[in-house]
Amino acid sequence: MNTRKTILLVGCLALLLPLAGPVSAGDGRDAVTAQQSSDTGAATTETTELLVAKGKVKINSKKAKTIAIEVKKKGFMVFVVDENTAFEHADSIKDIKIAESVTVKYEPVGEENVARFIKKNLVALPAGVKLVKTDELAALLEQKLPADRFVLIDSRPAKKYKLEHIPGAISVPFSELQKEGGAKLLPTDKDLQLVFYCGGNT
Repeated sequence: MNTRKTILLVGCLALLLPLAGPVSAGDGRDAVTAQQSSDTGAATTETTELLVAKGKVKINSKKAKTIAIEVKKKGFMVFVVDENTAFEHADSIKDIKIAESVTVKYEPVGEENVARFIKKNLVALPAGVKLVKTDELAALLEQKLPADRFVLIDSRPAKKYKLEHIPGAISVPFSELQKEGGAKLLPTDKDLQLVFYCGGNT
């Protein structure tokens, strides 16, 4: 039996952002090194240990610039987000939704927990599916592969597809694929390479 060659593209319409370093589970701490100038003018190195928390978002207040998550065995935790907070799989706090899973590296400052890094935890890809980056998709499109080898699928809502889409893409909304019999919307040729894209981080 032939196995369909499938590639899942995450957020190919979003700008490609530099990713921060990987989060280390370890003992819940992560070391960050910063250089500061002493009174004598000489550079000194200061190491700050960041704590790590992982959980689902319960509150995201863009006005107050705070995010609250429920952490296993720790309960409800609130973090302050400032201009120095780095993000992975998100551009800013605006891209993080309620109930999404995140990992936060934070530093206690006074009575507040200040988030230094927030990573949106993406779902694991199923077997037979791999992730491609935007530059890899661009390279595929430049090859102008024939329709019997490559199909680009826009999995966003149909109304967004009608507004704009990548030339050559067909519309198969993810919401329709989830329905019973939704797989019938896909090409039947198992040798086709399918590339799905959506409108942002997934």
